[in-house]
Amino acid sequence: MSDRKIIVANMLPINANRDAETTKWNFTLDEDSILLQLKDGLTPETEVLYVGSLKVDIDTGEQEEVAQKLLEEFNCVPTFIPQELMRKFYKGFCKQYLWPVFHYMLPMCPDHGDRFDR
Repeated sequence: MSDRKIIVANMLPINANRDAETTKWNFTLDEDSILLQLKDGLTPETEVLYVGSLKVDIDTGEQEEVAQKLLEEFNCVPTFIPQELMRKFYKGFCKQYLWPVFHYMLPMCPDHGDRFDR
């Protein structure tokens, strides 16, 4: 029996571009993505499923076809979030709330820093 891990992130480890002649979407793995590097810490038998957004807008009429292609070819499940909502989520919620909580916790509570020394 193989293991399965689901990695959920803001962006999928996918580069997307539309072919100017055929107007078809082309997808490639983003080899520089840290998400792909996470797999290095897993056994080779572990199936990894990625969930997240693309860096481009996909028209509603193309979303089902694109989702199927990404699942079959890259084990990716795209979340089709409008770019404006994605911008607000990333620049607002992620950068203004999540980043400080996960990165600046120790300086904000110097009296309790020893809790993290376990």
